[in-house]
Amino acid sequence: MTLSGTWIGMITMGDATPELVFEISQDNSGHLIGKLGIPSKGLQNLPLDEVFITSDYVVLGITAAQARFEGTFNQNEMVITGAWKEGPKEYPLILTPLKEEIDFDNYQNVNSSSLDFRFSGANFKYYSEEQDIQMLNELSKTLESNYLRITENLSTSMSSSIDVSIRI
Repeated sequence: MTLSGTWIGMITMGDATPELVFEISQDNSGHLIGKLGIPSKGLQNLPLDEVFITSDYVVLGITAAQARFEGTFNQNEMVITGAWKEGPKEYPLILTPLKEEIDFDNYQNVNSSSLDFRFSGANFKYYSEEQDIQMLNELSKTLESNYLRITENLSTSMSSSIDVSIRI
């Protein structure tokens, strides 16, 4: 069984419906390695530190982000059915082979949230309901001042700003 290739799936996380793109390959010693991209968030090449298959069970994860996908691979249908977990939260996710390459630099970033756009910072776009603007302003200061630490910690590159949505 091989998972080498690019797999894509869409999850529903509250108001957002980002696509997750997993690129799986083998290193020179035959071990599985992988990267995660989230085109709508401008994230690409996030290294996966958990990539393994046992029988038909698949795990793809990023320990530093407390995020991982666990699923079952159906080779006949070429689909991996499972759940994306971020901390204590879990979201259903079905991965299928990517049919065409994604242009991360020119990906159409659409506000799929029901929250209104409020303002842009140097690295983030901020969305909230009217009553949450003050909290969003405070959060933006912390995020913008820690941008380099955030991206270095995740070992990633950003091709566009990151969307931040808050609802209290």
